[in-house]
Amino acid sequence: MTTHSPAHSSTQSLPVSSPVSGLPYAPSWVDRLTDWLERLPGSVWGFYLAAALLLNLLNASLEWRIGSYPVGTFDPAHLVTAGSCVGYLALIHYLDRAAGRALVKYQPAFDSERGNPDELRYRLTTMPARSVRRVTAAGILYGLGVGYTIDRGWVLPNVVAFEAPTTAWLDWLVIVSANVMMMLFIYHTIHQLRIINHVYTTCTHIDIFHLTPLYAFAGLAARTALGWLATAYIWLIAMPPGAPDSLLLANTLVVALLGLVAFIWPLVGIHRLLEEEKTRHQVAVRRRVQAAMEEMHRRVDVRRFDETVPITELLTGLKQEMDILDQIPTWPWQPELFRTVLTAVLLPILLWFITRAIERFVAF
Repeated sequence: MTTHSPAHSSTQSLPVSSPVSGLPYAPSWVDRLTDWLERLPGSVWGFYLAAALLLNLLNASLEWRIGSYPVGTFDPAHLVTAGSCVGYLALIHYLDRAAGRALVKYQPAFDSERGNPDELRYRLTTMPARSVRRVTAAGILYGLGVGYTIDRGWVLPNVVAFEAPTTAWLDWLVIVSANVMMMLFIYHTIHQLRIINHVYTTCTHIDIFHLTPLYAFAGLAARTALGWLATAYIWLIAMPPGAPDSLLLANTLVVALLGLVAFIWPLVGIHRLLEEEKTRHQVAVRRRVQAAMEEMHRRVDVRRFDETVPITELLTGLKQEMDILDQIPTWPWQPELFRTVLTAVLLPILLWFITRAIERFVAF
């Protein structure tokens, strides 16, 4: 029977045949491909790097032959577009591995009565075959549309593409493939982060005094957000000359917003549950404070002052407990992780404004 390793690591392999194993769906062609790459000798990351280099060299050599740009030089837009064909697949592969590791770290907080850990691992690291086929078809159509608008000069008129019949076929192949992989990465992001939110809100044993296991998926969400930001900002840097500032700024702001959403969205549900659990503990402490104060007032009213000392000590302890509860965070991430994501979101925007200000000052 064919097997698929969902986490692409040392985690337990799971059968792909849904009817036999009872799994929710068969793996997509993307998962089958990454699983096959895992079985190849050598480093899978070396394969991705070699594939990206070979594709770029093939693309550049054809452009050199027709004189699109000088021999030995590379067009940034071509480098990024060709690299995206491989880069998005590598990023999906990396995030699936990271998801497998995150699930292991999350295990102490997993409520086995509410979910099956093997099925959870499968869903988290494997995309449904049917959905991926649809996304692939949509990506092909979208890529053809992008290529057509570039060929007609309606968008990015300064980009080097479709210069000659000898290179046009590869231009079409690269543009369509890059857009297919981009669409698949978008779907992979939505699928995986949606599963994280589901796991957090339905399969988690909430313990506000033991938050470390909950940080595991925050790290995965952060990696996803940083992957989004990195690829999108690289596209912006490689954008050909002549692109209007308004387009660049709009793209930068949209990318920054999407990166932040990708990080925060899957964590909102568990944040709400942690808030509710923290509030429950705080309410319980306040009720004890109220009961202790009422008892102390009762003893004072009957002038049993010497019996109020234990109550005073109890109130001091309850106040310390309240202070501890107040300091417990309800967002499941380490503070430095959030600062890293926020820096990745805001720094490129700040640099964009600084660069434009310098350019205008020099021009003046």
